[in-house]
Amino acid sequence: IVRYLGQNMYFSVLNSFDFMIGNSSSAYTEASYFPIHIIDIGERQSGRITHHNISRVNFDSKEIVRCLTYLHNVTPKKIKVLSSSDPAKQIAKTLSNMNFDKLYFKYFQDRKI
Repeated sequence: IVRYLGQNMYFSVLNSFDFMIGNSSSAYTEASYFPIHIIDIGERQSGRITHHNISRVNFDSKEIVRCLTYLHNVTPKKIKVLSSSDPAKQIAKTLSNMNFDKLYFKYFQDRKI
């Protein structure tokens, strides 16, 4: 688990994800521009303009699972729905076993106008 990825690593990680779930403002400011599905949980981001790839759900496990199931059925990328009784531990275990050294960085070059 990494506390802070930095901008380049974060964008590289976002580019490899199938979806993002949570209530971070990053879902609206950065992640919504990537080809991933976003599930925004709760009211924290209420009032923000919602992009086409953001689904808002209440803080309710049945509603979250319903949204994950829907995304699993409509997306060409397969989303693994967590079946653990403690999904936080399963997520932490999965992330701790990931090799972040193999991420590809996208470098930008400003063009002179």
